[in-house]
Amino acid sequence: MALRNPRDWDVVRQRLMKECDRPGFAEVARYSKPVGDGTIDGLSIRFAEAALRCMTNCLPETSIIYEDDEKRIVRVALTDLESNLTYSKDILVKKTVERSYVRDGQVVLGERSNSRGKKTFLVQASDDELLNKQAALESKALRGHVLRVLPGDIADEAEERVLETLKKRAQQDPAAERKRIIDAFGQVGVPVDELKSYCGKPFEQLTPTELVELRTVHSSVKNGEARWPDLLEARTGKTKAAATSAPPVSSGPVAPPSSPAVANPSVPEDTSATQDMEPATEQSADPLDLLAAAISSADSRVLDGFFKQVAALPKDHPRRGELGNAINLRRRTLKELGQ
Repeated sequence: MALRNPRDWDVVRQRLMKECDRPGFAEVARYSKPVGDGTIDGLSIRFAEAALRCMTNCLPETSIIYEDDEKRIVRVALTDLESNLTYSKDILVKKTVERSYVRDGQVVLGERSNSRGKKTFLVQASDDELLNKQAALESKALRGHVLRVLPGDIADEAEERVLETLKKRAQQDPAAERKRIIDAFGQVGVPVDELKSYCGKPFEQLTPTELVELRTVHSSVKNGEARWPDLLEARTGKTKAAATSAPPVSSGPVAPPSSPAVANPSVPEDTSATQDMEPATEQSADPLDLLAAAISSADSRVLDGFFKQVAALPKDHPRRGELGNAINLRRRTLKELGQ
């Protein structure tokens, strides 16, 4: 079938640009999440799914290759049927989750202090939690594979087109766009007062570019890429509870918040099924652990962004050398593969 219907990259590009021109698709085509002291944003799993449909002749596969009482190993593969090239990655799904408090019936396996000095408990995952965790990891791996098949210039152009589509709509009617964003955040459990604290200024003063950034943040929360409490604390330095109790933002002029650093979209990230919302006090994994996991599947463009984040760490940071070596190893691997 692949030989009878060969892929035409010009047609793929045309189809993908048409998708990016749709505001509804543009809203979910990018993600943003805090990693370390910075922010990573790029193309999401929703974009990767659309790219698969546009490229055709690609075969995604997932299979469980090992399982015991503590873990499950899943192989995620994507085969380009035209070039007979397969990208494969084995992901480890531990049958545990971290929670900031223990509910009745949960089995505590251990506890630790997270990067913010708060106590978190390691508990046995329920069936639903395990499925959500597995789906998220599978989606992140698949997204990385798709963006390795899709030519980089098309991916870059698509991301620019998505930003252009969102900015154009925000410029046409900023008031209506602000209302849509407030309603969208409300649907994922984010109250208006916390959103104001995140923005650091009244909604009326938000520029079209800042509205586009908010839309990207909403997509990340909705698709399980990031948790709102983590985003809020990374941006303001306040916890969710502190932000809720903070006084209203002054209506006077405030300098716009700095734009997050843009990294390459090939950072593993999306989930095909939105994870269940957990209480706001739940803590995620250490951001540096997420960065270390992302390095193993990143391409040369996103590695440059990772290198800048590692270079920004204090020289005596215990993980600076480890992450730097991982980036160099990944670069050598890509060079050997001719990428």
